[in-house]
Amino acid sequence: MAHSYNKGEWSELYAFLSVLANGKMYGADENLEKDPNIKYHIISASQSGNEYFRNTSASSVDFNFGNESHTVPISDFYAEVDKLFEGIKNGSGRSFELPAIEPFIERLKINSLKAGSRSKGDLVIKAHDALTSTDPIISFSVKSHIGSPPTLLNASDGTKIKFSLSLPKDGLTNDDIEEINNINSSSKIKDRIAKIYQKNAELKYESISSETFTKNLQMIDYRMPELLAKLFEESYSVRGKKIPDVVDSFILKTDEDKEIIEYKVKQLLIACALGMVPLTPWHGLDEATGGYMIVKDNSDVLCYHIYDRNKLSEYLYRHTAFDTPSSSRYDIGKIFSDDSTGELKFELNLQIRI
Repeated sequence: MAHSYNKGEWSELYAFLSVLANGKMYGADENLEKDPNIKYHIISASQSGNEYFRNTSASSVDFNFGNESHTVPISDFYAEVDKLFEGIKNGSGRSFELPAIEPFIERLKINSLKAGSRSKGDLVIKAHDALTSTDPIISFSVKSHIGSPPTLLNASDGTKIKFSLSLPKDGLTNDDIEEINNINSSSKIKDRIAKIYQKNAELKYESISSETFTKNLQMIDYRMPELLAKLFEESYSVRGKKIPDVVDSFILKTDEDKEIIEYKVKQLLIACALGMVPLTPWHGLDEATGGYMIVKDNSDVLCYHIYDRNKLSEYLYRHTAFDTPSSSRYDIGKIFSDDSTGELKFELNLQIRI
């Protein structure tokens, strides 16, 4: 059966094959450049419930499937890694097949590449840890930089942010509301928000659509739902929406302490990278117990080990941006009247991209 996946899912397979082929994995610095002083030696990697061992003496990868033992030369992995990378780079559409790699997938007895949207542990490996002289089994969250920038936090029906409108003395007329909602420029959400404020109205945070996501955010900081909502609203007035720029703009307009806000935002980004997904209850623990792995568009596979948490937080803070998901898909970005109270509301939908 032919497999069809998106670039991120194919990249998980690429990371898996790459670490087994190379037998090592390098760490990254704060700018996502390879740090030759940080290197992890790979003992095994797991996929589809099977563990694949590097047999350095035989230059092979060995695994069991059912009651049979299988051996694949490491040289075959190198050939397939290059083929897979080119296939991912040239792939198009939301998902696509890669017929050239299918025979190797069958040879490795891999059933599915998907770790599941509820999981951040995309790749499980056993690596020698020189710091502790142990061989722990650890999981990494894998993100692909091949093609479009990956999302750190995906928009969904659970990530909608609802604002109430604080109105001027004379309120907003139906004509005002129609004028705002009919703005259809290339930056229509930004322009609609700007027009709301031009009418002397304001957006006031009310809630996040998912109680689970709200509680997950409160695990980081009890104020985080409201703070994140305010930062996301602020992003619509910041060119490029880069998170450090949004924070700077937000600080200029409030009496918040920059050092505290930066720290809280970094904790949010790390939580998104290592364990927290919006619609699954999260208890503050890292599901990706090894850290964060990145497949770069030059074919390098680099990682931030859990030991390098400060480097990871700095990388995420410097390189992430708020994103604007489809307004039509999620029915956001328009003033509407609350069915039960008649009060005017406005919704945005959160997404963060690397």
